[in-house]
Amino acid sequence: MIRHKISCHFLTLLLLSVFFISLSHAQWITINPSLSNGLLNDVAFFNPSDGIAISNLGEIASTADGGNTWSILSQPVTTSLNAISLSPTHSVAYIVGHKGVILKSTDAGRTWQQIQFSSTSDLYAVDFISDSYGFIVGQQTYKTTDGGNTWLSQNTYAPGILHGIDVVTEGTVFAVGEQGTVVRTSDGGSSWIQNYVGSTNTFKDIYFVDALHGCISGTQSFYTDVGGTGSMGGVWTRTPGPSSQLSFYGSIGYGSSGDTIMKSTNAGMNWTNAGIVKHGSNSIAPISLTYLVSVGSYGSISQSIDAGLTWEQMVGPTTLSSLWAIKFFSQSTGIIAGSDSTLLLSTNSGTTWQQITNAFYSGSYKNISLANDQTGFLVGRKKSPLRQVLMRTTNQGATWDTIPFPRKTILQIYFRNNFGYVLSDSGFLLRTTNQGVDWATLHVDASRPIDLIYFTDQQEGFFTSSFTFNQLH
Repeated sequence: MIRHKISCHFLTLLLLSVFFISLSHAQWITINPSLSNGLLNDVAFFNPSDGIAISNLGEIASTADGGNTWSILSQPVTTSLNAISLSPTHSVAYIVGHKGVILKSTDAGRTWQQIQFSSTSDLYAVDFISDSYGFIVGQQTYKTTDGGNTWLSQNTYAPGILHGIDVVTEGTVFAVGEQGTVVRTSDGGSSWIQNYVGSTNTFKDIYFVDALHGCISGTQSFYTDVGGTGSMGGVWTRTPGPSSQLSFYGSIGYGSSGDTIMKSTNAGMNWTNAGIVKHGSNSIAPISLTYLVSVGSYGSISQSIDAGLTWEQMVGPTTLSSLWAIKFFSQSTGIIAGSDSTLLLSTNSGTTWQQITNAFYSGSYKNISLANDQTGFLVGRKKSPLRQVLMRTTNQGATWDTIPFPRKTILQIYFRNNFGYVLSDSGFLLRTTNQGVDWATLHVDASRPIDLIYFTDQQEGFFTSSFTFNQLH
C-alpha cells in the first residue's frame, strides 16, 4: 500500500497507463514497453528520481531519472505482483503477490530478495509504518515486527479475502475486503473486531487521512468522522461520489448524482448530499461560496442561495432541451450550452437567461472551457453534415465564431489563457498556443481508448489509457 494518497474517491482508480505532456516538447514515446504485455498493478517512488512499477506477470521495472527511462530488473518470480509498500524513511520497500510471494529491497528498489514464507496464499496488500513493522493481507493476514524474518498469522474473522490495509499506528490497524468487510485491531493484532458498514460490496482499499478521519473505496465509498468519541473507525457512513461534471470554488466542490446535489468541503475527499434539484443536474456553477446555479434536463435552470441545501427554478427561455454545461466568466456573466441549438447568456448572475441569437447551426452545444474572464470555448455537434465544431467567444459569450479545426471529432477541450488542448479520436491530441489560430497535431501511440485528460498548469498534464507509461519529450 502506497501511503501518499490524495483523495478517498480516487483510491478506486486503476491507473493502467499515464501519459505526460510538456509544452516545451512535441514527441510521444513509450517509456516502459516491457510491461506492455501485462497489467500494471502498482507504482511507487522513493524520491523524485527513483521509482518502481510492478505487473501481474511478476515484472519489476525501475527508473532512476524520474520516469524518463525504465528498465526491467532481474525477475525473481513469475507470479502476479500486487502491491508495494515503502517504509516512512523510504529506505526499505516490500512487494507482495500471488502464491505467498514477499519481496524486500533495501537499496531504493534496485535489487530485491524473496523472503522465505511458509504460506502459498495470495497476498493483495501490504503496509509498513517502519522499516520492520508491517502487515500483509489477502487470503490470510500476517504481521511482522522484524522486517519480514518472521510472520505471525492473524485471525481477523474476515468472511472473505481482504484487499486493502492501513496500519495507522502499531496498535491500530484496519483491513477491508469482500462482502463489505471492515476489520480492525486496536492492540496490534492480538484481537480483531468487525465493523458493520451496511454494504455487501467488495472493498478494495482503506486509508486514514489523520488519526480521526478515514475512507474506504470500492464499488461503494464510505468515510468515518469520529471526532473525539474515542471509537476510531467504529462508525462508517456511505458517501457516494457525484456522477456529473465537477465544479470547484476554491476547495468547495459540487457535483450531482441524479436529482441529488453533492458537495465536498475538502477538495473532493468526501462528498455529502447537499440538496435535491428538479430534473437532475448535468452541470453546476458555483458563483460564490453560497450562490450556485445548476442546469439539467427539460430546460431546467435552478439556483441555490444556501450552498445547495435548497433550490428554486429560475426564469429562462421556454425549452424542453437538455442543458449540458454552465460556466461563469464573472460574478454576473455566464453561459449555458444545451441540445437543439440552445446557447443561453445571463448578465445578471443567472437571474434571467436569453438565447444567444448567432447560433450557427441546428445541433447541440456542450463542453465549455473558459480561457480567461473574456474568452471561452465550446464544442458544438452539427447535424448536417454530421461533425463537431469548435467555437470561441472573446466578449463573455455575447458573440461566437467558429474556429477552423482539422478533425471531425472533439472529445474533450481544455483552455487556459492562450494555450489549449483538444482531444480527438484515434489518439490525436491537438495543441494551440494562440487560442486556436494555429494547431499542432500530436499523435499519441495509445493502443487503448483514452479515458481522461487533465492539465495541472500551462506546462504539464496527463491522460490515461491502458497498459503503458508514455511521456512527451
